[in-house]
Amino acid sequence: MTLTKRLILIGMAILTFFIGTLAVMQTSKQADASVITIGTLDNSEILEYPIIKQAEERLGIKFKVVSIPQENWATKIRLMVAGGTFPDVVTWYD
Repeated sequence: MTLTKRLILIGMAILTFFIGTLAVMQTSKQADASVITIGTLDNSEILEYPIIKQAEERLGIKFKVVSIPQENWATKIRLMVAGGTFPDVVTWYD
C-alpha cells in the first residue's frame, strides 16, 4: 500500500473518530475525552502528520501514540482489548 493511500485511510479513520468524540464531548464533560490514543506497529512519527497537527490546533484534541510491538502484536492486542486499554484508533498495513 502506498504512503498516500495509508495517509488517506488514517485521515478517514481519524476524522470518523473525531465526529464520535465530539458527540461524546457534547453529551458528557469527561476530562480525558479530548485525548485520542493511536495504536501503531511501526510509526511513532504519526504525530508529525499534518492532519494530526491541524486537529490538535483547530479542535484542541491531544493525541497519544501507543506502540504495538510487531513480534507479538496479536497477543498484545488481545491483552489490550481484555484490559480495556485498546487504543481509540489503530493503524497498520499489510
